[in-house]
Amino acid sequence: MSSKWLPPDRRAVKGNFDVAFYQHLKQCSSDVVIRNNLGLVMGSGVVLYSHVTDAFVAEALACNHAITFARDMGFRKVVVEGDSRTIIVKVQKGVLDRSAIGVYVKEIRIMALNFDYISFQHADRESNLVPHTIARMVSK
Repeated sequence: MSSKWLPPDRRAVKGNFDVAFYQHLKQCSSDVVIRNNLGLVMGSGVVLYSHVTDAFVAEALACNHAITFARDMGFRKVVVEGDSRTIIVKVQKGVLDRSAIGVYVKEIRIMALNFDYISFQHADRESNLVPHTIARMVSK
């Protein structure tokens, strides 16, 4: 794993996502930044969610936001990258998840069927800095 952003294959785009969770408000803000293989921003989007129960749900919502945003922009080959190892691993496993976030993981997997190619990768905080910073600015 690298501590700097690495571009996707030239035929794909990379959607980095992050979330800021505010437990006392039961809210989170999710940010997605989609870049091409040259690092050029192809699109960015922020969503504010209410009634969010915990940080894992917030991260799952952000991952879902990333693939929904990529689909809505018309991309068919996507690398989805986020700094929540738990969410990334659960989505990659492809097995029934009976945890509290299982329904979100299932929804992400179903949405992933809309793409010609999709992969989910873990990114450390430093390589995911742009969406991390934006997500934290939204609720301020």
